[in-house]
Amino acid sequence: MSVRPSRMLAALVLAAAITIGTLADRVPSGSPRRAGEYIVLEGDFHLHAFPGDGALAPWTLRDAAAREGLDVFAVTNHNRTFTSRFAQWMAARSNGPIIIAGQEITNPAYHLIAVGVEHTVNADQPAK
Repeated sequence: MSVRPSRMLAALVLAAAITIGTLADRVPSGSPRRAGEYIVLEGDFHLHAFPGDGALAPWTLRDAAAREGLDVFAVTNHNRTFTSRFAQWMAARSNGPIIIAGQEITNPAYHLIAVGVEHTVNADQPAK
């Protein structure tokens, strides 16, 4: 059984594309901007991660955030904080953006983003 030349070519093109993409995928270097005496951080405060609501693991989100030039992001899975606390723990031991633990408090009447929480907030209460 022989491999068709078209399949061989496709495999070589795919391997070359992955190699070129990997080599070209650089994390931007630079320092945060300043506004007077303040340091301005760019971030996203509503990301879901795996395990939980998201498809990507915290370390994958960290790498993607770094490539996009983000300084900080919060992991806010629905009604739980385990993954966000794990992500925050992991970030403290690695280079990359700051990761803040959070939770998307999900109730049939409302959705709220809580950033900086260490324990799961009960969603069975009024929003106020």
